[in-house]
This record gives sequence, C-alpha cells and structure tokens, in this order.
Amino acid sequence: GFSENVLLTQEQREIRQIARKHGLNVVEVEEYRNAFNSFDEDGSGQIEFEEFQDLLNNLIKVPANLTLPMTRVKQFWGETEFLL
Repeated sequence: GFSENVLLTQEQREIRQIARKHGLNVVEVEEYRNAFNSFDEDGSGQIEFEEFQDLLNNLIKVPANLTLPMTRVKQFWGETEFLL
C-alpha cells in the first residue's frame, strides 16, 4: 500500500498534515504551495509585494492583458497580515 512516510518528502507530509488538520483538500493545498514556491523568486520563503501581485493575478486567473487594480492588490496584501 501507499506509505506517506516512505514515499513523500518531509515537506509533502507536513503539507498533508496541515491540510487534514484544517479540513482542506490536500491536492488544493499542494497546488497552492507549488504556486507559492514558483512565485517566491528569491527563494526567501516569503512572498514580497511584487511577487504577491504576480501570484494573485495567477491564482485569480486574471487575463494576461489585464491586471488587478492596485487598490485591490493592496487590500489583499493588507489582509495577509492576519494570516501570519
């Protein structure tokens, strides 16, 4: 059978544990983590404002020729402080 301890990395196991703890879909949480990693351009483990703007446009699926208004991006950015 499938053994998470043998077949998954420590990070993958941690993501799955967090998802289950909060009743979230494991696949979706893994997708969000992968998106986070792809937009963390400097590998700092944190998303700076410019990286956040690109990440937000991608996750919301804003068409390439459009962008979210800066006021909206700043509103979302401000809301992330409550997640820390």
